[in-house]
Amino acid sequence: MRRNPSRHLLGKIVGKKPQGFVPERGVAQLVEHTAGGRVVARSNRVTPTMNSNPTYERLLSASIRFVSYRPRSEKEIRDFLQKKLMRWKVFGGTVVQNVADRLAELGYLDDAKFAAWWVEQRQTFKPKGTRLIKQELKMKGIDETFEIRIDEVELARRAVQKKL
Repeated sequence: MRRNPSRHLLGKIVGKKPQGFVPERGVAQLVEHTAGGRVVARSNRVTPTMNSNPTYERLLSASIRFVSYRPRSEKEIRDFLQKKLMRWKVFGGTVVQNVADRLAELGYLDDAKFAAWWVEQRQTFKPKGTRLIKQELKMKGIDETFEIRIDEVELARRAVQKKL
C-alpha cells in the first residue's frame, strides 16, 4: 500500500510566514501553517531594532514576557535582566541599558503608570494604609516623592464592616 506523501504531513508544521509587520512598534505577527493549509498558531514577537546581538534579543523577549503578566517598575525590570544575565553566565552591562531603553520606547517602562496601578490594586484587593503602600513602592524602586491619594477613613470603614 502506497502512502500519500502530503497526507502524513497534515498535522505537522511546515512553515512560518511573517504577516503584518508594524515598524513603529517593532512587532511582527508570525503565523504557522500546516501542510493542509490551516493556520495552527499565531504569535506576536517583538523584533529587534537595528541590533543583531543574540543576548539583546533574548533579553528583550524575556523582559516582554515578564512585563506581560503585570506592569513592572524600572527597578524590577533591571533586577530581572541582571538575574537573567547571571543565570546565562553572560556579561552585558550595556545590553541591559539598551533593553531598558527599548522597553521605554515601547511604553512598557513607566514608573508613574506602575505606581498608579499599584495603588489602585492595593485599594481594590488588599487595602493598606498610605504608609505601607509608600514602603512597598520604595521596595519596588519608586521614589518617595510620588503622591498617594488614599481615603484612609473609607478603608477603615470597609475593614470594620467586614468584621461585623
